[in-house]
Amino acid sequence: MDIPSLAQILSGIDDAIADFEATAPLATNETDRKILMASASDLRGIRARIEKEVPENLNAFHGMMQKMQVDAGQVAKEIEVQQAKLADIEAAAVARAAEVPSVITPAVPEEAKIDLGLGATLRSDLLGKLFPEAKPAEAFDPGKDIWQDWK
Repeated sequence: MDIPSLAQILSGIDDAIADFEATAPLATNETDRKILMASASDLRGIRARIEKEVPENLNAFHGMMQKMQVDAGQVAKEIEVQQAKLADIEAAAVARAAEVPSVITPAVPEEAKIDLGLGATLRSDLLGKLFPEAKPAEAFDPGKDIWQDWK
């Protein structure tokens, strides 16, 4: 949607005034002629008010827009400064990471690996000796309420 300029609006009002003034003498009765002339007069008043008030508002709006552009320029400069600081921090982090030797997990030979089945059996035997009254599976059951015996 195109927004008309102030000149286009004033030109449209002038055309309407001219139409009312040209049509008034052609009116068939005095009442219609007076209505057309009063309408033309009202439009002249509206045009005068627009000429007076709109430029003031446009100037205020233009000043506000210029201030916003200045503010936006300052914000853009601050963003550039912060981005430069961030780039410096990232570069320092990359440099620091390059200094730190990487930790590589050595491969575990097959003979050093523990049979989990045997480890589980040994744990069950040990728990059975430490807690003979409890079943080994119940002794360290993470889902069990540990206070249920005390309730």
